[in-house]
Amino acid sequence: GMISLYDTKTGELKWRTEHNTHPLVRARFSPDGRSFGIGSWEWNVAVWQMDDLTAPPRVFDFNDVRSYSAVDDFCFSPDARYIAAATKNNTPRIWEVATGKLITELKAHRKSVLAIEWSSDGRFIFTAGDEGTIIVWDADSGEKINKLRGHLDKVASITISGDGSKLFTASSDSSIKEWHPGELLLFT
Repeated sequence: GMISLYDTKTGELKWRTEHNTHPLVRARFSPDGRSFGIGSWEWNVAVWQMDDLTAPPRVFDFNDVRSYSAVDDFCFSPDARYIAAATKNNTPRIWEVATGKLITELKAHRKSVLAIEWSSDGRFIFTAGDEGTIIVWDADSGEKINKLRGHLDKVASITISGDGSKLFTASSDSSIKEWHPGELLLFT
């Protein structure tokens, strides 16, 4: 697809490129504003450096996986050093942005993972998807800490409150849940 960045104040086109993947399903800037990423159903996330948009993007992919691995969501770590991607193959991955090195895979989901988010302090990663559960992971070790239940259908979205104190999830069961820190870290 065609990717374009516009100045929202002036409407001026700042940058445009053809990116030969489709559909494009998620766009995010890194927290430091230095990188810009696009996730696609062609099994990858492409990341451009904002200081040199003419350079080709670094691509983080699932091409070595035999099962269907469309990317539904991705996020940067708060320090922008890492990127994590949720995929339909049930196993999110974390890579180092600067080198492209695969750091770990998060293995506990039995169905597609549709949403992923890093905690504001960088200590945790949250994943959710077709199972209707949210998994809390230790961001450093990749170990599962907790599995939260409360939705009756798939969870398609995760977000953190501005102050980092709450997690919100949205589900196909037509509910939005607010999770508090005590609920997130209890072992089950």
